[in-house]
Amino acid sequence: MTLALQKALCLEFLAHLLNPKTECLSTIPASSDTHYIYVGKRKIKMTQADFEKVRKAHDQIEKDAGSFVTIYELSQTFEISEQKLKAGFLELYQQTIWNYANNLRMNQAARLLRDTDCNIHEIAANVGYQSPAAFTNMFKTWCGLTPGQFRTQIAAEA
Repeated sequence: MTLALQKALCLEFLAHLLNPKTECLSTIPASSDTHYIYVGKRKIKMTQADFEKVRKAHDQIEKDAGSFVTIYELSQTFEISEQKLKAGFLELYQQTIWNYANNLRMNQAARLLRDTDCNIHEIAANVGYQSPAAFTNMFKTWCGLTPGQFRTQIAAEA
């Protein structure tokens, strides 16, 4: 792969990372109050009220992904079982709650790395990580670069 192609792909990747807008990918028919989701062999009954709670949980995560701690706490906040929350989220948004929250956190981290001079410890704390090492590992898994490498590459392309 040529250097020019690598740069183009990287820029396209960064553009996507810095501007993700996850929309609800599934529409639940309003005519029926009950919808069933199959998770493996299990059949989970979801009502319109359950889906509304899932949407509210999604909005809460989107508002502040850095404060998202556990699915259990989220389920308690919105008074829905963990099972229904996880299955409903996957049905509506085609990704797990953890993947969604981590993508939001990493996108925020990428913006901070690009737009601020904050150090890695500050950015890790800002996006909800107590351990800079854990943040660095997650960022590298997500992006393929460490936060320092990412910042260096952004600076070199500017």
